[in-house]
Amino acid sequence: MRAIGQTRAGIVKMFICEGALIGLIGGLLGLSVGVLLVWGINQTGGILVPAPPGMSSGYTALIKLSSEACLYAFVTAWMASTLSSFYPAWLASRIDIIKALHYT
Repeated sequence: MRAIGQTRAGIVKMFICEGALIGLIGGLLGLSVGVLLVWGINQTGGILVPAPPGMSSGYTALIKLSSEACLYAFVTAWMASTLSSFYPAWLASRIDIIKALHYT
């Protein structure tokens, strides 16, 4: 990218934006799959839990989702992806132009 005129800061911004976009899409997909799984488990009657020691019968556990837990999971996935793009962005901005052109 530097060979076609992109600045180091521009390369860093591009990598971080890509990391944020990947985190956004991944967080939304993960949240959607998780909500669908919870809905499916609850629709089929929940999870059968064996009887604990000292009791004669088990019970059925249903999963309860809260909006806070969903928001926390989404923000955590998004921030992890965004923050993990800083080091590769820094490395990409430091590549020597001549070496980059030589290997392509």
